[in-house]
Amino acid sequence: MKIIKRVDINGLNFEKGDGLIPVIVQDCRSFVVLSLGYVDREVLQKTLESKYTHYYKDSRTQVSLKGKTSGHVQRVMEVLVNCD
Repeated sequence: MKIIKRVDINGLNFEKGDGLIPVIVQDCRSFVVLSLGYVDREVLQKTLESKYTHYYKDSRTQVSLKGKTSGHVQRVMEVLVNCD
C-alpha cells in the first residue's frame, strides 16, 4: 500500500475558492467515498505532516484530528491532486 505522495501545497490555488479547496476522502481498499469537504492551507499542511486527516471543528475556529475523541481516525495513504 502506498504512503502519502509528496504534494506541493504552493502549487494549489486556494484563492479560487476563497481560501478553500475541495477534498474527497475515500476508503483505500473499497474506494467508497467517506466524506467531501473543504480545507485551507493550514488544515492540508497538518494532514500531510501527520498523515492523518484533519478538519475544522466549531465553525472553522479550531483544527481537529478526525477521530481524536472517537478513535475512528482516518490515516492518509495517498494524496492525488486534480490540476483544475
